[in-house]
Amino acid sequence: MESSTAIETGAATLLQAPGVPGVPGVSGGAAGCLQQSSGSTRSRNGPTDALSAGAVPSRGRSNPVINSITNEDRKSSTKTIHQHGPRNIVRDCLLPAMFERHCTLLEYLNELVAVQQQAQLSAANSTTAPSSSAFSSFRRPRALPQPLRADDPQEYQHLLTTTLVAFSPGVPISPFKRGADFSQSCTQEELLNRLLELLFREHQPSHVLAPGYRKMRNNDKVLGTVNSLYGVENYFPNTTLNYLKTLPWELLLARMGDSVVLHLLLSASVFVRLNNGCYMQVSGAPADDATPSQPARSKQPKQNMMANKPARKQPKSSSSWHVVPVSDSTERTSAPSTSNMPFDVTDVSDDKADQPPANPVASYATTYLPRSRIFYSLVKATRFPKSHCLNRFEPSTRSAEQLVMRILHPASEPAGKANQTPIKSKHQRVPSRLAPLVSFVAKILHAHRRLSYGAMLQRLCPVPEHVQLIPAKSSHPSSSQATTTQSSNPRPHYRELINSFSTYAQVSAYLEAVTSTLLPKNAWGSAANEAKFRSHLALFVRLRRFDKIALQTMLDGIQVSAIPWLAPPNQLAKSPVGPFHCSGPTDLAKRTGMLASVIQWLFDDILIPLIRMHFYVTESGPHRNRIFYYRQAVWRSITKLSMQPLLSSMLQHVPKKEAKSILSKRMFGFSYLRLLPKAKGVRPIINMGRKPSAAEVSQYLMRGHPGKPRLSINVRLQNLFHVLTFEKNRNPAPLGASLFGIDDIYPRLLPFVNHWIGQGRQSEIYFVSLDIQSAFDTVNHDKLLAVMDGVLQEDEYMMRRFVSVVSAGDKPRRRYNRRVCVAGDFAQFSEFASSVSKDEMKNALLIDQVVYPFQEKQELLDMLQDVVRNNIIRIGKRFYRQRAGISQGSLLSTLLCSYYYGHIESQILPPLPADKGVLLRFVDDFLLVTTDYEYAVSFITAMYTKLSEYGAAINPDKTLINFPFAVAGVQLPQAERDQFPWCGFLLNTKTLSISADYSRYSGVYLNESLTVDVSRHPGRSLRHKMIQSLKPKCHAMLLDCRLNTLLDVQVNVYQIFLLSAIKFHCIVRELPASRRVQGNPAFFIELVLESISFFYSLIQTKTQGVALPVQCSLTRRQVMWIGCHAFITILERKQTDYAPLLRGLTKLQQSFGKGVEHSCVAATHRSRSEILFAVAEFN
Repeated sequence: MESSTAIETGAATLLQAPGVPGVPGVSGGAAGCLQQSSGSTRSRNGPTDALSAGAVPSRGRSNPVINSITNEDRKSSTKTIHQHGPRNIVRDCLLPAMFERHCTLLEYLNELVAVQQQAQLSAANSTTAPSSSAFSSFRRPRALPQPLRADDPQEYQHLLTTTLVAFSPGVPISPFKRGADFSQSCTQEELLNRLLELLFREHQPSHVLAPGYRKMRNNDKVLGTVNSLYGVENYFPNTTLNYLKTLPWELLLARMGDSVVLHLLLSASVFVRLNNGCYMQVSGAPADDATPSQPARSKQPKQNMMANKPARKQPKSSSSWHVVPVSDSTERTSAPSTSNMPFDVTDVSDDKADQPPANPVASYATTYLPRSRIFYSLVKATRFPKSHCLNRFEPSTRSAEQLVMRILHPASEPAGKANQTPIKSKHQRVPSRLAPLVSFVAKILHAHRRLSYGAMLQRLCPVPEHVQLIPAKSSHPSSSQATTTQSSNPRPHYRELINSFSTYAQVSAYLEAVTSTLLPKNAWGSAANEAKFRSHLALFVRLRRFDKIALQTMLDGIQVSAIPWLAPPNQLAKSPVGPFHCSGPTDLAKRTGMLASVIQWLFDDILIPLIRMHFYVTESGPHRNRIFYYRQAVWRSITKLSMQPLLSSMLQHVPKKEAKSILSKRMFGFSYLRLLPKAKGVRPIINMGRKPSAAEVSQYLMRGHPGKPRLSINVRLQNLFHVLTFEKNRNPAPLGASLFGIDDIYPRLLPFVNHWIGQGRQSEIYFVSLDIQSAFDTVNHDKLLAVMDGVLQEDEYMMRRFVSVVSAGDKPRRRYNRRVCVAGDFAQFSEFASSVSKDEMKNALLIDQVVYPFQEKQELLDMLQDVVRNNIIRIGKRFYRQRAGISQGSLLSTLLCSYYYGHIESQILPPLPADKGVLLRFVDDFLLVTTDYEYAVSFITAMYTKLSEYGAAINPDKTLINFPFAVAGVQLPQAERDQFPWCGFLLNTKTLSISADYSRYSGVYLNESLTVDVSRHPGRSLRHKMIQSLKPKCHAMLLDCRLNTLLDVQVNVYQIFLLSAIKFHCIVRELPASRRVQGNPAFFIELVLESISFFYSLIQTKTQGVALPVQCSLTRRQVMWIGCHAFITILERKQTDYAPLLRGLTKLQQSFGKGVEHSCVAATHRSRSEILFAVAEFN
């Protein structure tokens, strides 16, 4: 009888076993093994390496079969495995991040056969067998299958060599327990039915083959019980099962047997190769459930981040303690609280006190202060509420002890409830080690009682005396009042109000004064520590809108040994004046953790709430991400002044009772409005992507999907959006001249340019640019709904849902996708995934979500009517209805506006022959390029005279033409040069060449539009920013030599690199001094070269486009030389900062310039890029 122990041992070491060429179809070499993504693989019964050395476990003799592996075998195996190229993103990046082990299907099958042969060899060399003929027959080695043969069908060979198999930790690799069985005893359909029975034996499984099926209950009605399937019913077709019934999988079953295929589909995650490096998952737990730290649906024990072993249970009484991080990469977004802070006090035994803990710096660097909470606050309070921790606790030692435990042990109360929950009567014991900290906090409680926050604010952040504020008691005017006020005195005092913001220095001074008054004298232990904290506080105040600041940044430069309230009581008693030296790494970690907890509490519960109470913090239109601090009284005056024109034209007040009635009957809830300050007014931004709070849901009874009452309006509109997108792609005619992206310009413009060039460039070209004034706000609801009724052509639509998992840096990122299909177009998911991977995606895992929702046409029209006619907007505590126009914050706004103005085009404009010109429109920005003067004149006349029928009008300030023409006796603005600007581009009126318009960067600080992460991985962040900044600049129309000359293309590329170099300088300037170019010049040289090479790869992608390839004759050496020249030209202005980088780039440019410099030098002339050089000087 075969040795079951040998089989189990072989299965346990399957990942370490080399291939066995002696078995037909089994490849040799290390490439034939399952790849381990992390760590080493051990047997479930203990460590063993019996097969890794190719030895027989029972005797230790050499195995001639295994030792006969040759180098040629290894090379051929590697060639077979990697026949699809050396770089496979899914295999090399995604699967290692999500699973412990992975390999190809052929490798897996070969290893199973190899392990079985090894088990037979082990059994043959075991104890002597009986002489009975029966036993002799039984001991004869069984015939082993050959997974792949030379004459197998091509589809089957492709399946085995390209399909990937992955295993999560704890999942058995081998299907054999007592003996191998490669026989087939059932059909493919019977095996799949058996698989479903096993999946549903206990509960609803997490498996890609389970959706569409469910376990039947005794009282369930039979909806669609599967034949030969007990206790399971099918309620929606899972087409992945149909794919598993195809011929290659039937041949796999016949070749390998029931046990192997059943175990493969039941326990492993299997991914079938598609196009463009994509894979479709056909078995296993859904890959979208997997994360880098947690494989799909596998439960991992929680680890103590401060030690190599798991944290021990906290003893009830101990005299020593330490600080343990309990969260990672988090930013607080809840109400002021200490409950989510990243450090927890846990008692430990004294015998561990001399052992240094793991370095906690990584946790500090990934824990961000909740800076996002300071924005857009409309709090009217001028003092902390009674529930605030500083008001709840009396200035006594006992209260200070309670507050200390809440600061250091935030898990004692629920998240977000630190300032609301009552004080517990039970006193929590405080270790004597914390006595100095208790005294420190008690002094803060005493100082809080004496501090006048309002008087300090008025002294340090005063409102200018010449600014007249609107009284706080005045409410928003009604529509009639707003009309009267607007006509009599339009926008009084606005310019004074909008410029009455508090400077960064004033806000920093106020926060510094508060902390200096609250904290005891010598709280920081030294003047250097206090100066460091003040500099970090000033950094917190002046950061841009989306910048983050980590707790580690607040700790940098502060000497914990100088701070008295961090020292042990015995050390403090000996000398009340520092420094208080740490006894070792553990003591240093304790003090650092205490300091981190106190600093985070200081920001969470004091400084950030103070900013929210006294300031309205917002970005602005002209300054992009730069933030402004407005006193709440100033912002209330700006809001009330700005609401007057909105109420007179767009909004209608709705009584609260009526608003509640409307909200209780609709699923969309209400929108939120905020105002973005501009130089000449404010821009109303209606936010439809914000989720309502739980309190808002319960108060206004907003109807929603069961179990999902807090979905935002835009999330609920996704089905309607995808249906409209489907109709847009299927029938674009009703959209007229609409464009939905910059890349849409190129295929529209190229045919006309080719025709004009074919005619000898003799016809004069007329350009007309028009803009519809307040296009979104003037849309007529009735006419819009009438137009959209004709857009939906089907009675019912199905939303096909699937998940795509892509590699984002070092981590997988999942995206939930929807595609619409109609009756008769429903395809198997394998066919659909193949189409998607060919046309839309690359290097992604695709997982079918199986159960697809249906939407009827009338439901969609009712939904559209509700969101257009009953758009309820909340401003403060008041509700308004949008009585005109559509919200720009809606997911549907661009599509609706495009359909609406596309309909207007068809009604008021005559058709334009393709050989006469082209009409383009970005929502409301029209561009006409034509050789027909009469059509250009008729176009202008119709747009100025007939739009009034639809309640719209042309904005005369944004009208531009390149020929003289007057409307109603008024001469229209005319382009001064041959360059005609439109939507960020310049079109040459003589040659039709296209270049980018960089005039919008003039006089602008580029660092105001950037977001820099200086806390955790600044180098990685810089690389990401550089790469991302190049992607939106690589447009086909700037690179095509049919639209531009080669010199024009070179100039366009050079200008793109100039702008990239300016942004590079702005970002590097924000980095800490120790992390700039002088510290690591090789990294920055590599980064610049990587950015330039990446842009060349983008050009190559454009030239290989399927629909309309770009004709670009730039070579790699030319692009590299132009890119190096651009970076050298910008960075040489600061030679002292970039000296080593400049030397490296100069040498590289010289190496790239051999043979190409003479053909590119003309593009780098300063006169061709004067605007960008001016931008560089300004920044």
